[in-house]
Amino acid sequence: MLISFVWAGLSGSALRIDMKPWAETFYNSPAWKRTRYAYSKSVAHLCERCGEPGVIVHHKVQLTPENVHDPSVTLDWSNLMLLCRDCHAAVHKPEKRYKVDELGRVITWEDSK
Repeated sequence: MLISFVWAGLSGSALRIDMKPWAETFYNSPAWKRTRYAYSKSVAHLCERCGEPGVIVHHKVQLTPENVHDPSVTLDWSNLMLLCRDCHAAVHKPEKRYKVDELGRVITWEDSK
């Protein structure tokens, strides 16, 4: 089961997040919120893959119920990467051939060229 909520991302735009229940406490913690903001600021709030405004601080090593309470995984900057929505989708689902435009409409990669 996933818990969904809307988050005003680092850029101020709304972003729907699907969160696993075991991760809710971590993602709502002051430590994560401080780390997320400080890390984003350290990379000028830009996606580290494409240079567009970044909105998601991504964990390179995926969080699991086993490691979600380990700060060396969850809060270590070497495990973080700031991504825009499209690059985050590409990291998690590289087989997908679509992206979301600034109005939230789903478009194919071919249509966006």
